[in-house]
This record gives sequence, C-alpha cells and structure tokens, in this order.
Amino acid sequence: MPAFSTPTAIAAALDLGIGNVTIVASDRTDTVVDVRPADPNNPNDVKAAEATRVSFDDGTLRIVGHKPKWYSSAKKSESVLIRIELPTGSTVRATSPFGDFDLGGGFGDVRLDTSFGEIRVEQAASLTVKTAMGPVDVGHVAGRAEVHTSSGDLRVHRVGGEAVLKNTNGTSHLGRVDGDARIVNANGDIFVDHAGSGVSAKTANGRIRLSHVENGEVEALTAVGTVDVGVLRGVPAHLDVQTTIGRVYNELEAGSAPAPGERSVRLKLRSTTSDITIRYSEAG
Repeated sequence: MPAFSTPTAIAAALDLGIGNVTIVASDRTDTVVDVRPADPNNPNDVKAAEATRVSFDDGTLRIVGHKPKWYSSAKKSESVLIRIELPTGSTVRATSPFGDFDLGGGFGDVRLDTSFGEIRVEQAASLTVKTAMGPVDVGHVAGRAEVHTSSGDLRVHRVGGEAVLKNTNGTSHLGRVDGDARIVNANGDIFVDHAGSGVSAKTANGRIRLSHVENGEVEALTAVGTVDVGVLRGVPAHLDVQTTIGRVYNELEAGSAPAPGERSVRLKLRSTTSDITIRYSEAG
C-alpha cells in the first residue's frame, strides 16, 4: 500500500483499464493508495493489480493500469479495485473504459472520462464528466459543471456557476443552479428545481419541468411531453408560448413591463403534442 507525504492538496492522474475507483478527500497530510484485484481468486485480476503502476512526483500522483485486449469474459476481466485517500482540495483527472468512480469529500477541479460505469462526486470546485453509459450523481459544484452521457440518468444537486448537461437517453435532473443552465436531451425528461439565471432546456421526447425561474432568458422546447414552468412571484415575465395540439394554462397575472435594470424573465416555451403550464413559484 503506497503512502506519500502530502501536506497540501495534490493532483491525481489516473489512466486505467477495467476497475472501480474510490477516492476520499479529507483533511490529512498524506496520500495512501490501495490497489487490489477485483476477485483475488481470479489470476487475471491478480495480474492486473500487480501490473498497476503507482508513482508520486512533484505534487502529482500517477496511477497507470493494465489495458486488457478483451472485455467480454468475467474470467478474463483483468479488473482491479483502487482506493485513494488524499488531501482536501486535490484535483483529479481520470480515464477508464470500464469502471465506476466514487469520489467522496471536497475536491478541486475534477475531470472523469469513462465508457461504461457509474459516477458519483460529492463536492468539487469545477467538474467535467463524460461517460458513454451509466448514471451520474453529483452533489455540489462550486463553479462550472459539465456532464455528458449517452445513456443514463444525470443528477446534479447544486451548481454555483454555469451548468451544461447533455444526455442522449435518460433523465436529467438539476437541483439548484446559480449561473446559466443548458440542458439537452434526445430521449428523456428534464427537471430543474431552482434556476437563478437563464435556462435552455431541450428534449425531443420528454417532459420539461422548471420549478423555479427568476431571471434571464428561459426556453423549454420539447416535441413530445408537457412543459411546466414556475416563475418567482413579483418578477415580470414576457411570454412566448406555443403548443400544436395541447393547451396552454397561464396562471400568471397581467402586469407592467419591467423597469430598466429590473430583473425579469423571458419565456420561450414549446411543445408539439402536450400541454404547457406557467404558474407562480415561491422564493427558496
């Protein structure tokens, strides 16, 4: 189990084959790495663990894993389990074709790239995640967050900056976002709980629910699915709403145009087949 003296935050760079990775950031002055075979009774897993290289130099932890030539058989999985414990605020760059990433604690910039696997990140200063298949769950990102998946549900609870979510097949759920939010789905619902700035939400097949908007340009466009938008009471709203065969339910009261410098929302809402509802939300 390699251990290194790291009195301050470090950079972790991982280039892996098959395997699951757990990284825990906490207030500590060292970094510890544990690499094990996923199945200690599988000789291929044992060889993969033995072939994994761990080094630390000039503030950077590097882990390079064995790259197998096949992925189809459990007996030939060549899979490892990696656990890293490092200081709070450390950055992470990691790639793996097959494997889960579980990051607990507070990190700096995090960038994860995997083809198949589940991803969980508790806290990060900024975040970029790309996966071909698998769910993504993110707690709090202080700055910008960008998350892409081809198939899987996305859940990002809190973003202090800009948020970009792209999903080919699955639900995209954004909790509270302070900066602009851009969410693009091909097949799946889009939910935003609280948007402090502009929102662009587009899906070909799915519902769109923006529970709370309060400022900026807001568009919600879907071909098949309902649209539901809540506007903060007292904020002037300009409506541009169209549905082909559905109905529009507008619960907002008529009001005057916003004064210069006053916050307002401009709503562009579209649904081809379903209803559109505009209502009031409450501050929160």
